[in-house]
Amino acid sequence: MAKDSPETPVPQETKDADPEVTIENVRGNEKGVDYNRLLDMFGLCEIDSHDEERDAEGNVVQKKGLIQRMEAITGRPVHHLIRRGLFFAHRDLPQLFDLLEKEGGAPMYLYTGRGPSSEALHLGHLIPFIMTKWLQDAFDCPLVVQLTDDEKYIYKTNLELDQVYQMGRSNARDIIAAGFRPEKTFIFSNLNYVPAMHPTIFEFERRITGSQACAAFGLKPSDCVGKSTFNAVQATPAVSHAFGHMFPTKGRTIPCLIPMGIDQDPYFRLTRDVLGRMKHFKCAQICSKFISALYGRMTKMSASASDTAIYLTDTAEQIESKIRRVCPDPVFDPNEPTGQSAMDVDVVLEYLTFFLEDEALYQKVRQWYMGKGHLPNDEPLDPKDILITTIQRIVSEHQRRRALVTEDVLDEFFGIYPRDTSCVVRRPEYFELLDDACLKHVLHQPCLSDAYNLYNLAAVSQRFGEALRSVPQLQLAGPAPSSLPTRLPLPCAQLFPSPLTAIQQLTTQPAPGFKPPTDTQFCAVVTRFGSMGNVKCLAVDLRCMHAALGCELVKDLTSLALTHAHQGHVTQLHTATHLEHLVIARPVLTQPLIERCVSPQLKSLCVLDVGADMDYIGALPSMDRLETLVMRSSHGAFPSQFQHSLLAAASPSLRHLCAHLTDTHIQHTQRLAQLSSLDLLGSLLTDAQLTSVVAPCCDELRLLCIRECTALTSQAVSQVLATCPSLHTLDCRGVALDAVPPRARELASFHFAPVRMQTVRSLFAMCPNLQQ
Repeated sequence: MAKDSPETPVPQETKDADPEVTIENVRGNEKGVDYNRLLDMFGLCEIDSHDEERDAEGNVVQKKGLIQRMEAITGRPVHHLIRRGLFFAHRDLPQLFDLLEKEGGAPMYLYTGRGPSSEALHLGHLIPFIMTKWLQDAFDCPLVVQLTDDEKYIYKTNLELDQVYQMGRSNARDIIAAGFRPEKTFIFSNLNYVPAMHPTIFEFERRITGSQACAAFGLKPSDCVGKSTFNAVQATPAVSHAFGHMFPTKGRTIPCLIPMGIDQDPYFRLTRDVLGRMKHFKCAQICSKFISALYGRMTKMSASASDTAIYLTDTAEQIESKIRRVCPDPVFDPNEPTGQSAMDVDVVLEYLTFFLEDEALYQKVRQWYMGKGHLPNDEPLDPKDILITTIQRIVSEHQRRRALVTEDVLDEFFGIYPRDTSCVVRRPEYFELLDDACLKHVLHQPCLSDAYNLYNLAAVSQRFGEALRSVPQLQLAGPAPSSLPTRLPLPCAQLFPSPLTAIQQLTTQPAPGFKPPTDTQFCAVVTRFGSMGNVKCLAVDLRCMHAALGCELVKDLTSLALTHAHQGHVTQLHTATHLEHLVIARPVLTQPLIERCVSPQLKSLCVLDVGADMDYIGALPSMDRLETLVMRSSHGAFPSQFQHSLLAAASPSLRHLCAHLTDTHIQHTQRLAQLSSLDLLGSLLTDAQLTSVVAPCCDELRLLCIRECTALTSQAVSQVLATCPSLHTLDCRGVALDAVPPRARELASFHFAPVRMQTVRSLFAMCPNLQQ
């Protein structure tokens, strides 16, 4: 990365150049790119345009915008990048939404990519992956990410083949750090995976003429032939057949949605034309605006201009220096009352529009510009300070997550193996598309892989009904899947084998446009399969159920997993006399709900993603038989007072605890003398506080996770090992180790990072019993 230099002027050639947007070059005027012109030139539609909705006779009954339709399908507000018009254009979103809104829904997947031309990504590269991550969560669908290392080798003559391949691996770490889910994400390098796509590539190559390629991409006779054939390679991932390990269907493709920068549209205009001739679904597109270089809106941010781009490897000091030196201050026109002219050209406001998620603060910044540098109450505000803090936080968090992407994690995303196949098991006819091997895999999962919401199976042929009878303990999931990202660390996944399996199946299935059954339909299906006598575990997303879970649904259950429950749903929960395992995720918490769910016979309780406003929960009934307690939040710290209440109600004989502890919770752990598993992932504890937590159970403790407890030191690890004679598993990744403690030789599993190679050698030399 280049060192800070004096203030960077706007290049004269950029000022003088005519506006242009091509695959290889983007130039605008001082107000940026004329996106209205691009809409007309490319034939794209605006996302905020209205789509007519018609009744059975074809009459227009109402007009509903695409944003409203997307919110109705996903059950969540749209991302601010869409709401603020930064992802502003589309192709065929109404047609895709029509498929998703049909009864039973339809499968879909996402496709995006990255051309690895440098080791480090900048903020502009991150934007499409932020959007893609939101789309994956909102639609709960699979994703394929193409690394076009072959294209960069063709276009960048100064790069070697091995060099672009390694850049691709490096860029993949940044992509994974955006938060994608490995069970639904396949990242591939063209250099490795193109042979598997060759049958589909040949279909495109036979249908794309040389004149079409030259016209679409402005190719010249002197260009290498690889440029004219690459479009077929980039088009192929828009056909689900290219990923047989992910979509094992017979004779039918699955709709694809592509988030992309608008400059990539020429590739996919030609792709869509060929897909239509191949009788496949035309890929839908959602297109973004560019983010400008730091010095102004004349051109987009570029990795080749280090002083005018913010890299994801920049330090906090470099970020502040670049923004203060390069970003111009707003210039207000005294004759223009609203400050709009300054807002049209100001780079700081543009960056805040992209990256400032706090809507209230963003609107306050806009008021500052409208007031020409003043707020109505003369409250002090500096947009540059806000931007610096925002970007520093985003980049710092990205760097933290990227550091966790090991080679093993990369291999998991690059691996060619079956992903979650439930995306194609949506309506009865989709079962017929599965080959026998895939069907057997789906139907004989421990949780039946939910067999995509078993109420659909009531209409399926006898072939499936007989298969279901062979499942010893049937788990039902319905009415509608959630999008809760529940990936619990060691040891939680081991402690909750039944209910966590159910909740993970419930929360890792796509549900775009899914119309859940009525309460009556769902009860009928449970009764049908309950007559087999093997319904023991129930997982339900209660957002779409208005009636309470009746006693006939819960009376024989041993495991129950609920998402989005409120107190009206569980009025009959007291009839579940056999219930031993309970998972509550994203509940609408009230005191009555918790009192009904927390019962003395529970052996395990898992509470996930509770809202930060739940600290008013008071005393809870005692849980004298409780052996396992998990309190985890994926969006921040677990509410402290609620955690107090759960810990106070837990039995002193608690065996397994997973919690994010602070110093205020230590008093409740002093009576837990029988803990054998303790997961403190990310807890804010000092060495002395950890010792205080572990001391009461030191003789019983067998498994300890202090991963990402960044306040701990190597001395804490040594102290724990010295005082816990029964400990056999220790995860202390994120705790800096000066050396391997001698006691580590007796462990069966020891997870640690970062560490020097010399320490690794000494570890294996001194730990003959080490298995992991």
